[in-house]
Amino acid sequence: MWQYPECILENLTCTYEKSSRGRCKAIECRFAKNEVKVGTGSHIATSYYKIEAFEEIIAKVMISIAFE
Repeated sequence: MWQYPECILENLTCTYEKSSRGRCKAIECRFAKNEVKVGTGSHIATSYYKIEAFEEIIAKVMISIAFE
């Protein structure tokens, strides 16, 4: 889902994977049990990302904000 860059930053969350069944939205690989994951919320849904995948996403968000 599309969001304004500022909204992505406002809706960040960080949690641990409880079951090892979840998948990273960006790279489609499973989280290990108790692995830290970063989430971005939009309305009622939250998409979770591995830390290494989220680094690229947050860099793009910050560039978008800088050019506004």
